[in-house]
Amino acid sequence: MRRPRISTTLAGVDTGTLAVVPKFDPNVMHHGGLGVIRGLGRLGVPVYGVHRGCWAPAASSRYLSGRWYWRPCQEDAERVRAGQLQLARRIGRPAVLIPTDDAGAIFLADQGDGLRPWFLFPEPSRDLPRRLACKHCLPARHDALRYRPGRNNRHAAARRGPLAAGPAVRQEVPPPIKGPGQ
Repeated sequence: MRRPRISTTLAGVDTGTLAVVPKFDPNVMHHGGLGVIRGLGRLGVPVYGVHRGCWAPAASSRYLSGRWYWRPCQEDAERVRAGQLQLARRIGRPAVLIPTDDAGAIFLADQGDGLRPWFLFPEPSRDLPRRLACKHCLPARHDALRYRPGRNNRHAAARRGPLAAGPAVRQEVPPPIKGPGQ
């Protein structure tokens, strides 16, 4: 059976701005970054990946324009910021910064102000990434759900809120990363 051909062009896509996909979570099998790298790379956007090591699946993507191997210590905000600034100097021009894990989004919310001259990224309220990372803090039902077509949608509509499928155990949200003088 033939696979459908994927379009590699999209009207209005700016392929002149670089994208940087950092990874803070130590789980190398988290594939969110790989999806971003492939999607943007197929469109012709130059993508730089930040990986914990060469064994990470995303580190060997053919769609990467560059790789940066680095193990950020999330407890040391100054070291993480210095690493990001070193990467910015290496790239040499502004780039869109796309964190693909909770720790990266939380870091940018807590400490991202100093990176804005070199990177482009959204500016949500400081507590939003932390609230979203805490799956038990969402106004959603956290049942262990079996997929049953139609039933789950009816249940969500009756509650007027989303269903969140995730781990049944409570996960700890990382504490805020403190920078100098905080």
